[in-house]
Amino acid sequence: SSGINAEWPLRPGVTMRGVFVVMVGLVALVTSFTCPGDGFYPDVNDCKKYHWCYFGQYWYMSCPEGTTFSAKFRRCDWGIADCHPPKRLPSWPQDFKWSYNRIPQGYHCIHVKEPRERSYWYDNYFCWKQNRKSPGFRWSHSGPVRNMRCTRVNEPADRYGWHDNYICVPNNSPYKLKWSYAGKIKGQDCIRWYEPSDRHTWNDNYLCGTDKEEPPEPTISPDCVDDWSECRKHPEMCENEEIATLVCQRTCRKCK
Repeated sequence: SSGINAEWPLRPGVTMRGVFVVMVGLVALVTSFTCPGDGFYPDVNDCKKYHWCYFGQYWYMSCPEGTTFSAKFRRCDWGIADCHPPKRLPSWPQDFKWSYNRIPQGYHCIHVKEPRERSYWYDNYFCWKQNRKSPGFRWSHSGPVRNMRCTRVNEPADRYGWHDNYICVPNNSPYKLKWSYAGKIKGQDCIRWYEPSDRHTWNDNYLCGTDKEEPPEPTISPDCVDDWSECRKHPEMCENEEIATLVCQRTCRKCK
């Protein structure tokens, strides 16, 4: 890590000669914050941290010892009068929102982009309410993010780059996400991802999931078949190919 002189965003009139702000690292590597413009922005989860956005670049910064970042004055200051980090994660799906034309007011977002389709996918965001704790989401247009639990976001009808895109959550995240490019997934709470400029292929795409604990997987009898191809021949048991295995496991005796 490296340091820079900390005269700003310290409070004017406070002498901090010789004090340095520690640069923790590029925010893109450690948080899901998206810059709404140039300036200093608080980290909603840590009063001692803030985001510095400048000419398309941004950094994740720490305030000097003994100070915290003031959201009101946009600077490191003594005291924590206006620092109240949210304690509750956003609820799925009501605290989340999709936007295809800029960051919505009152939300924090990850930037969903695909460089190979920059004419369409440059101002798309997946967001959660500002008064909620960051869920730690990350977007990748070049494969899964290491040490995270990732869900592939693809659209087979769109051949321009949509084969290695992923939305990722921390491994201990309560969010269990599933992607569909052919309508909502039955029994799931879904949020539509829509891009009107690319509507011929992006009109029935949904990110579905839950933030509730899922029931344990059913116990499979030792005499169940390993190959579920026979089981899939029974549409009354396996209506959806994505859940065919699970359904067949529960009814494997009937499928033999």
